[in-house]
Amino acid sequence: MPVRIRFFSALRGVLVIPLFILVPLGFTEGVPWQAPEAEAAKTNPIRYDVESVSHGKMLFSKHCQGCHGYWGEGDGIVGLTLNNRPANLLRIAGKKTSGEFAWKIAEGRDVMPSFRDTLSKGDIWHVVNFIESLENELGSEGQSAVVRHCAMCHELAGKAFYDEWPDLRDMSQQDIENKLYAHRSQVIADSTMSKVTFNLTDDEIKEAARYYSSLKQDAPLIEEQ
Repeated sequence: MPVRIRFFSALRGVLVIPLFILVPLGFTEGVPWQAPEAEAAKTNPIRYDVESVSHGKMLFSKHCQGCHGYWGEGDGIVGLTLNNRPANLLRIAGKKTSGEFAWKIAEGRDVMPSFRDTLSKGDIWHVVNFIESLENELGSEGQSAVVRHCAMCHELAGKAFYDEWPDLRDMSQQDIENKLYAHRSQVIADSTMSKVTFNLTDDEIKEAARYYSSLKQDAPLIEEQ
């Protein structure tokens, strides 16, 4: 496989993270799953460039991120609940052929649905380009523990899965800190956030607030058409 340019890092500040996950995408690790030889040998007809990787990322966020997670490491909010964890795409990017990825996305297996009727052939190849862009990424190792923790729901871009969850890009550092302190002390009655924040230190709260409040200064997100 050719060495991939780190498009994902360059695009990170301008990628949309949808407010919902439509369906989970789940490669199952540990059980052999081989594409037919003819399918695995197919090459990607879509040019590998910033535009394709960006489009593939938006499709991945909508259809795959719930299981595979933001970086494709198999740690999505749905994937963590599965008995068989989704494949770590960050680890296998560059080690599988483009045709094999495309075939598996189209066919599906077990809890992973088939996307043959959900995505066009072109869109499947765009998703393949995004997956292959992960080859040289550091993934969650490149982020602090507390930011990785928050990103489970709010993503690295600060835009949460659901409308009722706050968009952290619209909040100041002080506002985020105050919310986290209130959740930690249970001044705000929210069982989910209380469980998430109960063991955060003051320094971790400040670090998370500093990171997410900085996102408002980034370039506007590219909204899906």
